Amino acid sequence: MKFWITNNDGRNHIVSVALNKQVAEEFQKKGHKYWLLEDGKIIAFPEQREILVSENSWAGLSNLNNYDVLEIFPNGLVNRCYDDSSSDNVFYITNKCNSNCIMCPTPERDRRWQERRSARQLIHYAEYIPNDAEHFTITGGEPFMIGREIFDFLAYLKNTMINTEFLILTNGRIFSVVEYSIRLKNTVPNHTLIGIPLHAATSSLHDHITQVPGSFIQTVQGITNLLKQGLRIEIRIVVTKLNVMDLKNLAAFIAENFKGIDHVCIMAMEMTGNAYVNKELVWISYREQFSYVKL
Repeated sequence: MKFWITNNDGRNHIVSVALNKQVAEEFQKKGHKYWLLEDGKIIAFPEQREILVSENSWAGLSNLNNYDVLEIFPNGLVNRCYDDSSSDNVFYITNKCNSNCIMCPTPERDRRWQERRSARQLIHYAEYIPNDAEHFTITGGEPFMIGREIFDFLAYLKNTMINTEFLILTNGRIFSVVEYSIRLKNTVPNHTLIGIPLHAATSSLHDHITQVPGSFIQTVQGITNLLKQGLRIEIRIVVTKLNVMDLKNLAAFIAENFKGIDHVCIMAMEMTGNAYVNKELVWISYREQFSYVKL
């Protein structure tokens, strides 16, 4: 959910949401910035400044909950970055990726634009998240493209959100380097599943889909290294016209090479971004997909 305020101070802020004074007192004790929504007004604390909302935004405010977290941008745009009523919140690390999958739902131009958050920024955001949050997905782009500092962020989550379930979405290529698989083992939160896509049973087809030579070898080695560290792995297969005839071979390859994976997830495409641009190459109806998958 996004809306606009008309009197921001030109700076970026993270704030919690309180719908009553009891919750507001909790934030005050923690030293959090927060907005108190009460009696038809929004008061920003600790400044005790009334927030002015654009006329078209008031209706959306009724969807806010206690403990929600908002990010306010310098231009007055407000984005709800944590929804306390949802079990599917996201830490979006960066839009940059070292693959360029032909059916990626994100446009190529977005993945090449350098938007990223530092570990310090991510930890500051996480400080506002309730420690009992049910679930978070950590994603991008390729989240590990921000470098080694991501492990500082993961270590913070491990130490503070001890009961939260995490799903990390990565192409797995970085973990072909043993050092990174060991770092992940040492810093990853306790209840974490790592989702890694594998597109085919051969390097020629997998690399054609990622549009990166050598990505198959890196992905296979990455999965192998993570399994050696005892981490939970979900292999994701996105079905397209390009790999639908290879599914049986891919299933055999996974069974033979990846003993101990948690499970395999067979997924349909999201027809946006690269997938839409390349629809003539990748689109296959869901009915036709299922006729191959059920075999």
